[in-house]
Amino acid sequence: MATIAGVSIVDKTEPLEQVLIALRHAAEGHTYFSPGLEWLLDDAHRKSRGQLTQREQQVLELIGMGMNVSQIAAMLDRHITTVSTQKRALMNKLALRNDRDIVEYLRDRHRWRSDPPPGQEGS
Repeated sequence: MATIAGVSIVDKTEPLEQVLIALRHAAEGHTYFSPGLEWLLDDAHRKSRGQLTQREQQVLELIGMGMNVSQIAAMLDRHITTVSTQKRALMNKLALRNDRDIVEYLRDRHRWRSDPPPGQEGS
């Protein structure tokens, strides 16, 4: 009978408590990465998921300008389901789970605009 072992990786700059947590996870057969390494794995995972298409990139940039799917569809003269599908595809490729993750992703890359989208000033 095979034994499933967990994998744990801890940054050497992390406190000793992180090593103990990692050992506990490994002993239970789970995977664990210390907080100091999660961002590296997150970026590597996103890069491995594939490049965005030109249209997905365009949708992402318009979301970054504060537009919603309906506004993007109207602006690009596309059906709302097409834009929604492109949004889901880019979220899958970038390993983003929800709109909040999209905002954080764009903020981290200095691509989020806090200004309202064109025509939405004062709304």
